Amino acid sequence: MGGRDGFSWLDGILERAVRTGQVPGVVAGVEAGDASRVAAAGSLAFGGAPMKRDTLFRISSMTKPVTAVAVLALADHGVIDLDAPVDDLLPELAERRVLRDPAGPLGDTVPAERPITARDLLQFT
Repeated sequence: MGGRDGFSWLDGILERAVRTGQVPGVVAGVEAGDASRVAAAGSLAFGGAPMKRDTLFRISSMTKPVTAVAVLALADHGVIDLDAPVDDLLPELAERRVLRDPAGPLGDTVPAERPITARDLLQFT
């Protein structure tokens, strides 16, 4: 991982996101075992005050990121397989049908070619 705390790569990622205009500023945290790091880069707005590690900002919804962290933690511990069908976990997604033609009538459906996986859900595909 490199660096004193093993997370020196984090600064480069944050600075690149700011430099390329993806975000005006960002605060990120990582943890592995007993080591952790919080880093900040950029500003609150383009041309605004600098972003600090304790900067407060509004987050509209935490449901998706919190769920994603829980799923990834379960996968990391071997409880679930990201590429296995989610049919048993989410039976409402099992045996679903899809439109034969997206422009066709709603009743013209066929069985889906493959089951939905946890990876599909995490990637919103």
